[in-house]
Amino acid sequence: MLSNEYFVVLGELVATQDREWFRANRDRIRTACEQPMRALLEAVLVEAESLGVALPMGDVKLFRLARDTRFSQGQPPYKEHVAGVIPLLVGSSASAMDVRAAPDAPAVMYLQIGLEERFSAAGIYGFPPAVLRRYRERVLDEATGRELVAIVAGLKADGYRIGGASQLKRAPAGVSPEHPRIELLRWKGLVAVFPDWRPGAELKPAFVRRLAEHIERTAALTAWLGACVAEAAEATEPAE
Repeated sequence: MLSNEYFVVLGELVATQDREWFRANRDRIRTACEQPMRALLEAVLVEAESLGVALPMGDVKLFRLARDTRFSQGQPPYKEHVAGVIPLLVGSSASAMDVRAAPDAPAVMYLQIGLEERFSAAGIYGFPPAVLRRYRERVLDEATGRELVAIVAGLKADGYRIGGASQLKRAPAGVSPEHPRIELLRWKGLVAVFPDWRPGAELKPAFVRRLAEHIERTAALTAWLGACVAEAAEATEPAE
C-alpha cells in the first residue's frame, strides 16, 4: 500500500526537478514510490483474480519517472506522478505470451497517482494503425458493433467516462456521418475512466478492493478491445 512517505518523496522530486537530486535520492524514490506502487498494482491483480475476473492478466509494469525530453520539450525532466499498468495478454496462447510481444494490448487497469492528479482507466488510449483499422471493422459489424454499444452504455450508466486519445471531427473515410455508431467510429482510442476517488483513499486497504471491482466491471470492454488487437495481429502475420 501507499503511505504518506510516497507523497513526501514525490513532492521533493516535483519541487526540485533536478537530475543530481534524482541520482542522489534514487534509493528513496525506489523504496517510497516505485516499490509501493508496484505492490499496490500486484495486490489489485490478485484481488481481481479472487473476484473471478477471467481476463488473462500479465505482469505489472511501471512507467519511468524520467521524461524523454526529446519528445517533451519545455516539460520538466521528471513526471509529477508514478504510473503503472496491468496489461491484458492477447493471442492464441495468451498464458504463454510475454507482454513485450503485445505492446499494443489493452490495459486491464492503468493507474497513476500524483500530488494532485489521480487517474485510473481500462482500455487502449490510442490505437496503433492496424488496431484502429480492426476496431472500426468490428464497430461496423452488426454483431460486434452492437455488443460494444451495449458495453459502453452500461459503463456510462454506472458512472464511467468514455474517452480516448482523440476523436475525429468527421466520419472516417467511407463511413456515412449518419451511421448509428458514428460516435464510436470517430474515436482513435477507447478507454473507460474509473470514477474519481477522494484524496487519501489510496492510503487505505479498501482501495485495493475498489480498483479490483472496477477491473471486474470493465472486463467486457477490455476483452472486446483485446479481440481487436489479436485479430489485427493475425491479419498482419505472414502466411506459412
